[in-house]
Amino acid sequence: MTTHELTDRDGDALTVTRDEGLTWITTTSGTDEVTVGPFDDESLREIFPFVGAPRASARAGGLLRLLRE
Repeated sequence: MTTHELTDRDGDALTVTRDEGLTWITTTSGTDEVTVGPFDDESLREIFPFVGAPRASARAGGLLRLLRE
């Protein structure tokens, strides 16, 4: 299992968890939390064409910027 978490300055978080080809996405703000998934890789690629891109993401000021080369 792999988990990536991004947190902004207010403490709100976005967590992406991958396990055996499936992905769950969780958002957290204060005591509120919402999780969606699991999604398979093919479904995510349809929505986010950068999934699986060779270049990793860069983070600045709590914001995730996705880079393509």
